[in-house]
Amino acid sequence: MFITRFTALLALVGLAACEASTRFPIDGESAIGSEAFSASRAFAGPEEFPPTEFAGYGIVAFPTDPRVHTDSRERFTVLCSAYIASLRPVSELAGAGIPPSEQMVTLFPVRDGEIAARIEFTADVAGDFQAACQLAANNYDLLTAQTAIKHAELADRRTDGIRSFGRRGPYLLAWSPGRSKGQKDTLVLVADLSDDESYEQALSDFQLWAHDIQLNSDLWREGWTLEGLKLAIQRWADRRSPAILRLLGIPE
Repeated sequence: MFITRFTALLALVGLAACEASTRFPIDGESAIGSEAFSASRAFAGPEEFPPTEFAGYGIVAFPTDPRVHTDSRERFTVLCSAYIASLRPVSELAGAGIPPSEQMVTLFPVRDGEIAARIEFTADVAGDFQAACQLAANNYDLLTAQTAIKHAELADRRTDGIRSFGRRGPYLLAWSPGRSKGQKDTLVLVADLSDDESYEQALSDFQLWAHDIQLNSDLWREGWTLEGLKLAIQRWADRRSPAILRLLGIPE
């Protein structure tokens, strides 16, 4: 399902996809074919979960509807724009010869696949992040997001990880391999972006998520590794206090 949609988007983008490969460099990187660019993003409808063709996947999970309050909607748009700017679209990586099986994708859930395609066209072809994120806010798939949070909570009950997802979020949740989602005996990586207010804060956090977690193939290519994740957690802890990265599902 993803393959068909992103092949079509790539055809629409044409040369723009190639030009976009240098639009959002991370930590000075510029070669799209390097190992450092295996992180990707996609807006996705509920029928596209789980994206089994990918090496692993994450989700941007807001616990509440962004349309409830004006300030919530404005913050949603800021965080959504940072998400688009920080991660490269699946179609761009596929066009550069990196198949989904070599990508760790972070999904942004929306109401259906058709809406997802419209959002991606608006963001990646028209280049209008604001309009794309307004469309995402109007069609955010709260059920899928809340289900993902429940699955993370399920894994958490076995350990001393995050005990409650009661903050405003969003939470970045990731499973590797993707089929482990919903299982009790699994590792779930969590980053809590509840403290992010500005575009600059959110941009920095999404970039760190991409660089230190998804872009390190040793962490996810064959499933999360405990030692690698501990190092990633320490990088977040060193950068921000309190640390916003936690591991779920790790026995004492």
